[in-house]
Amino acid sequence: MAWARALVINRTHVATQNAIHVPFKLHMRDYMAKEEVLLDSGATHNFLDKRLVKRLGIGTKELAVPQGITNVDGTKNQDGTITRYTDLEVTMDEQTEIQRFYIMDLGKDQTIFGFPWLQGFTLTVDWKVGIIEGKCTLSTT
Repeated sequence: MAWARALVINRTHVATQNAIHVPFKLHMRDYMAKEEVLLDSGATHNFLDKRLVKRLGIGTKELAVPQGITNVDGTKNQDGTITRYTDLEVTMDEQTEIQRFYIMDLGKDQTIFGFPWLQGFTLTVDWKVGIIEGKCTLSTT
């Protein structure tokens, strides 16, 4: 039996220059978790925090070749390298695609939607005000 997981986003708030914090509800098989996603146009990939993955029991796979990671401020991430990932089914309004999320220590953030997420969907984003329109769901593959 598969565990059903889904994430729903309706609107966002609180913008910084190239990032918006997005409140969302992550629906699990037996419960719902309230989380926050960082929508960041400067992030080269999508990321999940390792503590969130563990807490929610999200399945991961090992990377064939570990990847080095640098924080936004240019410092090396305390994990040193990324060794795990998960592929999630992402639906934005009527469009669906599989996107990769790398697992690492994100500090205070739990999830980062980076450039691949922004590139994969037609979005209406007001970066000045910090609002994104539409409904997004995530589920395990």
